[in-house]
Amino acid sequence: GPERIPDQGFRPGVYNIQLTVRDAVGNEKIVENRTIEIKDTTKPMSVIKPFEGDITVGDSFELNATQSYDPRESGDLTDNLTFEWTYYSEGDEDNITTIGSGELRDFSFEEPGLYRIVLNVTDEDGNFGTSEKTLQIKGIDLEVQNIEFTKPKINDIQEDEKAKMSILIRNIGDVDCDTQFSVILTVNGKEKKSTMIDSLGSGDFYYWNITWDKFPFEGDKTHE
Repeated sequence: GPERIPDQGFRPGVYNIQLTVRDAVGNEKIVENRTIEIKDTTKPMSVIKPFEGDITVGDSFELNATQSYDPRESGDLTDNLTFEWTYYSEGDEDNITTIGSGELRDFSFEEPGLYRIVLNVTDEDGNFGTSEKTLQIKGIDLEVQNIEFTKPKINDIQEDEKAKMSILIRNIGDVDCDTQFSVILTVNGKEKKSTMIDSLGSGDFYYWNITWDKFPFEGDKTHE
């Protein structure tokens, strides 16, 4: 019956396969001669080294892909690999931002939040592996949470009438704001009021109460 040829474990490359038939007395004939190409379809392993310690806005930290490897290689397991780094905000994978390339590189974030760091590793044959790791960037995050006219209500204000309003500002970040910062109120694009706040701890809030002797309407009742 037919004889199975054992798997030789060919590495990727071009091979000439020849089939020769030989009888019991030594006569032989080449019945098939074929060139075949073995393609590499093994994906490299993408591994992001864990981040160490707390990272805050503006801190430079290391993106490290040195634990990635090509399963088909020996010796330097990353020698024939390329590395591409991207990131997106947690839950917003449609908006991906490119960081750059390299097995090692430094990076920093300018906004606090929860981010997904993505490492794409590609070998010489175009096979690629991808991994992701979550990274929390701590920092000051000031947010205006409410603007309210207290007297009279916004729809009852008359031109040149005295009015009072209250603005709620909260630090929703993970880091205390220990430096003084300014808050500016504009009406129809023009600066009308401002105040200075000395500090605002993480989770703390500040009410800015404003009194207008004459509310400055200039065509409509929009405000920022």
